[in-house]
Amino acid sequence: MGLAALGHPPGRPPPHGHGRLPPAASRLVAHPRPRPRTASARRGTHGRLATRGHRLAVPLGRRAHHRRHPRKPLHDDDRTRLRRRPARARLARGTDPVRAGRVTVPRGGERGEAVNTAAGPTGTAAGGTTAPAAAHDLSRAGRRLQLTRAAQWFAGNQGDPYGMILRAGTADPAPYEEEIRERGPLFHSELLGTWVTGSRHVADAVTADDAFGALTADGARPGVRELPLSGSALDAAHGNPGGPPLPGGWPHRPPDREERDDPDRHAADLLNAAGPGQVLDLVPFARRLAARTTGAWLGVPAERLPRFETALTGCRRALDALLCPQLLADARAGLAAEEALRAVLGETPEARGRPPGAVEAARAHAVSAAEPIAVLLCNAVRELMERPAQWRALTADPGLAGAAITETLLWAPPVRLESRVARETAVLAGRTLPAGTHLVVLAAAANRDACRNAGPAVTGFDVLRRASDGGPQPHGLPEDLHFRLSGPLVRRTAEAGLRALAERFPGLRPAGPAVRVRRSPVLRGLGRLPVAPYVPE
Repeated sequence: MGLAALGHPPGRPPPHGHGRLPPAASRLVAHPRPRPRTASARRGTHGRLATRGHRLAVPLGRRAHHRRHPRKPLHDDDRTRLRRRPARARLARGTDPVRAGRVTVPRGGERGEAVNTAAGPTGTAAGGTTAPAAAHDLSRAGRRLQLTRAAQWFAGNQGDPYGMILRAGTADPAPYEEEIRERGPLFHSELLGTWVTGSRHVADAVTADDAFGALTADGARPGVRELPLSGSALDAAHGNPGGPPLPGGWPHRPPDREERDDPDRHAADLLNAAGPGQVLDLVPFARRLAARTTGAWLGVPAERLPRFETALTGCRRALDALLCPQLLADARAGLAAEEALRAVLGETPEARGRPPGAVEAARAHAVSAAEPIAVLLCNAVRELMERPAQWRALTADPGLAGAAITETLLWAPPVRLESRVARETAVLAGRTLPAGTHLVVLAAAANRDACRNAGPAVTGFDVLRRASDGGPQPHGLPEDLHFRLSGPLVRRTAEAGLRALAERFPGLRPAGPAVRVRRSPVLRGLGRLPVAPYVPE
């Protein structure tokens, strides 16, 4: 379409003020009906511009950008550019933990290289990277997270059930998990390049096969390019798939070695601090219980437990970040929390005389155990609150806490997605998977599959049936990559918390709706779970 069709005489440039038409001008459509140019149209980002009797579908926001910056491509909207100014101001004040150098970030979010952003006296980072370069790398990582998030949303819009699971809203993902299970033992998400299984038989085969691990044969984490700023705190637990899960540090410390490791005592102390008759939010209670028990097991001194608890709570999105891109602010906060947790563990007496990598191994253990403990305990309380008869049975016999936790692991597991990568060529469910193939196990769907195969007696959450007749064992935790060491601690701590609640508050009831955390496809974590300790007379 020429300029004459737009209302400009041949040989004459467009009027001053409009500037050059953007490349999208070839797609503009001229409308014969004239319309006056209004102020609202000029302000709108997708308004229509009237030029010499024709209405043009021109995005004025983009035109205004090219008018101000004719040689600068439009990468971010105005809000993103405005958000960067406070970040630069924080850097000048030295209060930004990532850009001020207290946290290492991946350069560019693509190659997985750690860059020390600590600025020296001349403004140059210790690793040779200037502060503006580090800020640019962080910006690129943020854009990469946005692109990965957009790809997952696009896959879900195209009918990919795995994409719908990774979108991780507040809705129950069980229908999409069942859709994957019904499509066969292995489902290939072509848009996301991942094989997914909801079959219990295939899940057990993957768990037992050393050909599948969390890292590739050369030690790389799958998705490091698509998901920068995430997962580094858990890598130390996967460096030696055939050996101890936490090599070189606290691997063989028995959970019950000292009296201060007792989770029952920690649970009782925390509940004693709750005021009588007040509404209790179980999420902070469960996280504090997990932090105290884990910290005591790792030998964190009592005076450092508050710092340990704060840092460990800040790492609560680490497992979800392995598969789902988090907001850039949350990813940066998680990096700062991981660094703070490493510093606290490095100051413990247990770290003295340990070989290199011991602190990172202990951090991986703490991060992999803490949030699953909180999610498991909260899920157990929710399942029991929905079945008042079973809660009353638990309060009458607190020894049923173990059966309740096992049922929760079966029907509402704290880790719903387990990520694996083929370290070598492997055959699974009749398909040959080359080395480097990414595979995700749907733990909740695999558990439901096992319940169907167990017969009609196993139809739902039932503590009394579990205590009397048993039932299918849940998939995950002890055999799971993240929990080969911490699985017993996760189960034991959740049992202690549930037992303490049943003994202290037999009239426990919901006091409001539970709030699920977004972008949490792995844990499906809770942000709030209010309960009322006493039933009013």
